[in-house]
Amino acid sequence: MIKLKNKVAVVTGGGSGIGAGICKQFRREGAKVAVCDISKENADKTIDINLKGTFNACQATVRRMKKQGGGVILNMSSQSGKKGNAQYAAYCTSKFAITGLTQSLAAEFAGNNIRINALCPGVVLTPLWDVMIGDYAAKQNMKIEDVKPYLEGEIPLNRLCSIEDIAKTAVFYASDDATYRS
Repeated sequence: MIKLKNKVAVVTGGGSGIGAGICKQFRREGAKVAVCDISKENADKTIDINLKGTFNACQATVRRMKKQGGGVILNMSSQSGKKGNAQYAAYCTSKFAITGLTQSLAAEFAGNNIRINALCPGVVLTPLWDVMIGDYAAKQNMKIEDVKPYLEGEIPLNRLCSIEDIAKTAVFYASDDATYRS
């Protein structure tokens, strides 16, 4: 079943990594997808439509959703937005801010039939992680080759989250399956 037929998605950061994975999965599920990314080249590789310019995505999106009678906003946070990590204070602070913003906006706009959630994955093997793994290893006093097995050992399933895992979760939250009808 196509879960996002007749839906329109605007994906910020959709030019690579998790964002690109979400764009591709949304398109497979029938959504029309527009990509916002700082790299036009990456955005153009991901999907047909690339939005240009700067704008306050959340305010503009909420205004439009209120006019049309509802919608869904999914923010990307992190497990670091729920639990702090030594030597990553700035990153954790930014992710806590996203989580707090999401909770506040969800409460504010629920009455307008606008559902707002944050996805909070752990480590995901993306091109960004490939750049960060050396820094992580150094800060944790580990060898680079020991980082992935260490992190996997901290997870009950003994595997890291994949881009596809997150994209499928995003589809669920964006779909009518997640409308919380009772």
